[in-house]
Amino acid sequence: MAYDDAAQTENGAAGTTGTTGTDGAADGDEVREGFHVEHVAVSEASEGQPWFEWIIAGCIVLAVIAALTRHITVGVGILVLTSWLSALVRLFFGDDSPWKVRSRAFDVAIGLCLGLGIAIVYYSIMTMY
Repeated sequence: MAYDDAAQTENGAAGTTGTTGTDGAADGDEVREGFHVEHVAVSEASEGQPWFEWIIAGCIVLAVIAALTRHITVGVGILVLTSWLSALVRLFFGDDSPWKVRSRAFDVAIGLCLGLGIAIVYYSIMTMY
């Protein structure tokens, strides 16, 4: 009830809300006393560059076209190389990298492991037959 008491003394009388909202915060202020809300900045400016993302998309389209024309090994190779090269670009360029998704370590680990996983799955399927 300490919060309600503070709202009563701030507004002058019990039951009077004045300019405060239903939660006791002032209009336009969604943060209650004692709580700090940090807003996450979601911006394309802090992420990767669109031209590099289009290059990655182009490589994926090439891999799909290769696979559809029965050149599956070439398609898989394009996917693996694209994944590994994007990981290496992120590793070497760091914060200046045109390929940013999450943290540097996460991007590199996902890129390298994705390429390795695709290669292992393809190799295992090819050796089954």
